[in-house]
Amino acid sequence: HMHPAGARYLRKKLAQYSGKYLCVPGNHEEASCEGVWETGVRTMEMEGYRIVAVDNSQKTVSSSDLETLKALCAQGTPIILLCHIPLSTASCREEMHRIMDYFYIDGETADENGREFVSLCEQSEAIRAVLCGHVHGYHEMEYAPGKLQVIGSQGMAGAVHLLTVTG
Repeated sequence: HMHPAGARYLRKKLAQYSGKYLCVPGNHEEASCEGVWETGVRTMEMEGYRIVAVDNSQKTVSSSDLETLKALCAQGTPIILLCHIPLSTASCREEMHRIMDYFYIDGETADENGREFVSLCEQSEAIRAVLCGHVHGYHEMEYAPGKLQVIGSQGMAGAVHLLTVTG
C-alpha cells in the first residue's frame, strides 16, 4: 500500500535512474503519485512505436482514458500498452482462469468500460503487446492471435525483466 514514505523512496530511486520511464499504479496505490505516475493516459514516443500507460488498476478504465486510447489507436502508430491488471480474453481465458479471476480484467464479465477496453486491445491493429503485473508471478501468453501479454513478477522480490523490442 502506497504511503508517504514509500512514495518518497520511489521518487528518490527513480531520480537515480538515468533512463526514461513510465509507471502505472497498481490496485494498492493511489490514483496519482506526483512525479511517478499521474492520472490519465501517458505516452512515450520511441523510434517507430509508442509506449502507452493506462490505469486499469480497478479492473476497468475511465471513459476519458478509453477515448484517449481509441484516439491513439486511430493514429496507427504501433503501441505497447502498459497497465496493471492482465487481460483475460478468448485466446488466454483458460490460462488466466488458473490464476484466479481476482487477478484479471475479463472481456466478458468486466463493466462496460472494462469490456470495451479489452475488446479494443484485442481488435486494434495498433496495440501490439500488453505489459502488466498484478499476479505476483511471471507469465507470458497471447491475448489475441499474434499479440503477446507479458505479466511481470513483483519487483520487490528482486525480479527484473528485460524485454527487447525488435521488428
